[in-house]
Amino acid sequence: MNITIDTSILRRDRKLESSDILLLGKMCKLGLLKVHIPWVIFRETTTQNYIESKAILDKIVKELNTLDKKGISVSDLFKFKKIAKQIEAIDIESSTLKHWNEFIEESKIVLHKIDEKHGELVMTSYFLGQQPFPEPKSRKDIPDAFIYQALQTISDKFGQIYFICDDNNLRTSCDKLSNVIGIKGFSDLFDLPEFKKINDSYKLVEHYAEELLVIEDSIEEIKKKANEDIWNEILNDIIISSPNIPDDNNEGRLVGIDKVSDIEIDKTKIQYIDNYFYIPINAKGVFTIEYFIFKSDYYIIDDNRNINITDNDWNDHYFLVEEKFDVKFSFKYKLGKDKVDFLELEAEDINFEEVNIIWEK
Repeated sequence: MNITIDTSILRRDRKLESSDILLLGKMCKLGLLKVHIPWVIFRETTTQNYIESKAILDKIVKELNTLDKKGISVSDLFKFKKIAKQIEAIDIESSTLKHWNEFIEESKIVLHKIDEKHGELVMTSYFLGQQPFPEPKSRKDIPDAFIYQALQTISDKFGQIYFICDDNNLRTSCDKLSNVIGIKGFSDLFDLPEFKKINDSYKLVEHYAEELLVIEDSIEEIKKKANEDIWNEILNDIIISSPNIPDDNNEGRLVGIDKVSDIEIDKTKIQYIDNYFYIPINAKGVFTIEYFIFKSDYYIIDDNRNINITDNDWNDHYFLVEEKFDVKFSFKYKLGKDKVDFLELEAEDINFEEVNIIWEK
């Protein structure tokens, strides 16, 4: 089985530590499947990571160099400026590339260079508006066109490719290639019969059947624990992102839980990686989210939204408000193989799949 993962998926896990990525890396290392990364996807992902990291470090350096404005001793200011120079000396781009290259080499992932023929093919498609360009001369889609050509070349050499991509236009375009199947996310991959056969082989390799049976017998107890953790612990002050949150960054802070329901565990999607089980939890709820809204936006927003101002004098431009949303979310419990009997569960990978407006009737 051949798999390619798009930037739209990889950028969600900059540390390369999510259970989904670790599982595919382990399977690839064991030779159960092959993961192919085209150079453009590699550079898109690492460059964005590098740019964001550099922006953070540049801000730190700037703040360190201007601490004298805050009123500190000259001797201490010299020390802080020395730290700033040490930070500036770090090659953050090389560090980012090293991080990704180590994972690629460790997992035996295939990194594909750009084929010299792809440039001409991409530019021809660019001017003619051929796949994956939605129209002629659509510059923002040039990287996608190189990915499109790479998938065609890789599939010609290795056979059928499953392309995991959350970009609808790119996924749809690539799905039209004769030997490429576009899928939206890891869960869709894990549901494929072809993958389940590989997963069966993986289970035989890792020898965790007895512990898995204990977990399956404890599903109701784990669901009860999940309910308690949702109410009391794992979501404290978490930041939630959604296009339905009219904050400038489309994000807000969870400040209240009004309801939790439909907690489910799909036993077939429990993963085992390097002596740890990862147990997927899915749930729904009604959450109160706090966010900032531009004052002029507040006055023109739909009256049927139940938005409450909690601070109408935050500053000259924004109100601090709260609003209830219907949410659908998931997370995973990490459980050490030697801790199965004690169910010592650690929550991670919290994701909000849906954040829906509750309209007033």
